[in-house]
Amino acid sequence: MAQVLFYDIEADALRSKIADKLLRIGFERIQYSVYVGLLKKKQLTELLQELQKMIDPKQYPNDKLYILEIPTERIRTMKMLGKPMDTDYLSGNKDVLFF
Repeated sequence: MAQVLFYDIEADALRSKIADKLLRIGFERIQYSVYVGLLKKKQLTELLQELQKMIDPKQYPNDKLYILEIPTERIRTMKMLGKPMDTDYLSGNKDVLFF
């Protein structure tokens, strides 16, 4: 499964921290607050736990973050206009090694 993650976070510092985290773990930014990634179940669980600690509903009650899981086949068949995404990576057909 692939994940589409999108948020509406008020605080600039928190928004930047979340964005940096997502980019570090391999998500691709497809819009300012929309990302697509390919995490295994355990990785997704760990990410959710980290994000849960970051987003404090008492401090910022209007903050929202959603993760939608979609079958990787849907990534391969997605229609794209403009700058394309690396659908091979996001659909699990290509591995990437970061140093």
